Amino acid sequence: MEDEYLGKYIDVFSVKPLKEGFGATTAYIAYALDKNEIDGAIVVKADENWEPKAIVARNSDDLRASIGTKWVITPMVDAIIDALKVERLEKVAIIGTPCQCRVIRDIKEYPMQLGDVINRIKLVIGLFCMGSFTQDGFKTMVERKFGITLPEIKNAEIRSDKFIIRLINGKIIEESLENVKKDVKFACLFCDDFTARSADISFGNAGSESGWRSVIVRDEYAYSLLQSASRAGYLKMKKLNPEGVNEIIRLSKEKMERAKRNESLI
Repeated sequence: MEDEYLGKYIDVFSVKPLKEGFGATTAYIAYALDKNEIDGAIVVKADENWEPKAIVARNSDDLRASIGTKWVITPMVDAIIDALKVERLEKVAIIGTPCQCRVIRDIKEYPMQLGDVINRIKLVIGLFCMGSFTQDGFKTMVERKFGITLPEIKNAEIRSDKFIIRLINGKIIEESLENVKKDVKFACLFCDDFTARSADISFGNAGSESGWRSVIVRDEYAYSLLQSASRAGYLKMKKLNPEGVNEIIRLSKEKMERAKRNESLI
């Protein structure tokens, strides 16, 4: 199937992680690693100051360090080169934002000097994204808007039209998504891809109930892995209801329209 806002896809699901200590995306990757479907995954971890770094995860312990959404754009080239050319891994998964997935897809289709090395990227996993921040921009935003410091943050997510920050002390801060969008990177204002349409499979909060994640499956192999992970007890899986799909479409349309408006101003 193909949709203007969802891109090409096979089906849309809602999944709940069942592997203790893991989110939906990392549980999916953990299954692929545990079953030797991949021998490494490029993921992003962050320290207590939310300083992000791309790493090569080889096992579940490595994955634990990457759990949670990072709202700061993270360079991944060094980690990809490390996985493919230094460690010489044969089956690599990459998890990234829509813009990163698009670059990986372009490189896979037009490898140029990379040649067969790029074919070792077996799985491209996308994340729903309305925009990212620079490290300094995110720090400034939370300090200015909310009066908190980065080490106080446990996690942050978009839920419906809210940007929600959960602090280590248990406090929850909610802000209008519209207000937060004003602080994203300038380049993000021209991106029209919310659901990572270039990925093999895409994960995100939008459309699913709390504790669940929406999944757009675009590739048969990625689909088979999702089904196997569900059968193995890593994830619980169900079809996403029409209201949830419409919520994803609404946000996708909103991001496309934002990009068009900003392009018209140039």
